[in-house]
Parts: sequence; C-alpha cells; structure tokens
Amino acid sequence: MKSYLTYKGKNTPLTWIGLATWGVLAWIGMEVVIDSIPEGAMSVFAAMIVEAPFLAGLILQIYRIYYRYYAAKIDQVLGGVHEESISLQRLEELTGIQDIARYLVPILQREMMEDIKLDTHNTKVILPENVRPAQSYVAIVCPHCGATNRVPADVGGTCEYCSQFIQVNTKRDPWQKK
Repeated sequence: MKSYLTYKGKNTPLTWIGLATWGVLAWIGMEVVIDSIPEGAMSVFAAMIVEAPFLAGLILQIYRIYYRYYAAKIDQVLGGVHEESISLQRLEELTGIQDIARYLVPILQREMMEDIKLDTHNTKVILPENVRPAQSYVAIVCPHCGATNRVPADVGGTCEYCSQFIQVNTKRDPWQKK
C-alpha cells in the first residue's frame, strides 16, 4: 500500500519529545518568572514577554500533531485507492472526517503529503501516480478496403468501414522501402 506522507507528516518519537520539551520549558519559565517578579503591572507584562516564545512553541507542536493525525488518517485511505481520483465526499465517508477540505488544504500547503493534488474546485483528490498514460494512436490504411483509420498504436483495431481487424506492424521489415 502506497504512503503519501512526507517526513513532515509523520509523528515520530522526536515529535513527542519536542512537545514534552516545550511543555517543560513553558512550565519552568513560568515558575521562574512568577517567582522572580515583584508586584506590579510592568513586571507581569515583562513575564508575559519572556514566556510568550515558550507558549508559542508549545502551541505550534500541538498544532503540528493535530494536522499530522489527520494526514495519517487520510493517507491510510488514499493508499488503498487505485483510481486516478477520489471525490472529497467519498474520502469523508471513508475517513470519517467531516469537512475534509478544511484539513486537506493546509496539509498539502505544509507539504505533509506528496504526490497528490486537489482539483481546481476542491471537489476531488487527484492521485497522479495512478493516472494511466494517454494511449497513442496511429493512422493506418486498411489492407482490406483501403480506408484510412485511426487505431491504438500498440494493438491495432477494427476498421470503421469494413469491420476487419487491422494489425499494426510494430516490427519493421528490413526489405521494405523507407
């Protein structure tokens, strides 16, 4: 089963260590700042300024874990899809995530998943790896009736006029004129 997650989309042990570290730093910072400030409005403001980066880091870690959870859930479903696209409505049914575009757009913007795209109207997820290459056609003259037909290059086809099968010669005869 294919995974569309990038390293940014996976919650690793390092993610949890980072969350714990930010939490401890925020708690220690708050304790130190509260114990060291004298009474007064300016000192409380100073404490908030010192503490702000630690709280911001903690919130950012929680935010990343939140989106990684949804990315993993979406990836689990998309890995089993063999068509070239899946509607967001069907993806919502399979994942159990309501209003999935609300989560999927930021996940793709943050490059937490790769090799998938949303269509222009945000109604389908396109899986480029599952898109089959366009079949090439050749114009060939029917040996039975002389009509020109357009048939698949690799297999041949049926003449539109006389209904005879037309074989495409893939091997070149060395004695044939160029």
